Amino acid sequence: MRIIRVLLLLLVPVAILLFFSASFFIPIIFGKNFTPSIHPFQIHLFSLIFLNLWVTLWAALSARGKAGLACLVQMILLGINYFSNRKLIPLYGTQGAAWSANITHASGFIIFFVIYYLDKLTLLKNNK
Repeated sequence: MRIIRVLLLLLVPVAILLFFSASFFIPIIFGKNFTPSIHPFQIHLFSLIFLNLWVTLWAALSARGKAGLACLVQMILLGINYFSNRKLIPLYGTQGAAWSANITHASGFIIFFVIYYLDKLTLLKNNK
């Protein structure tokens, strides 16, 4: 779990910095035409934190020989992503897509965290 703490220590400050600087940098880098993308970008930053945490736990589970379980969770998350996109994009456009990514990636992190934690408890019980 140390890697999760390290990732959080690295990702959260970067996300906060990007969140508050996006309205300044996006028009400079991409031009004024991209100003409407600032808010979806800011929303999407949080999903990237969850995605990085989720991928880390996914890799840890796969390394423990639970690749099939990790694949099953990925398929569930594919369904979550599909349905949240179908619901949110027609209503909110690009902001809906960003919120859909947040929902999917946060769900992925929570599911993988629970599975990883339960697997770790099982390993500890079996090693006693």
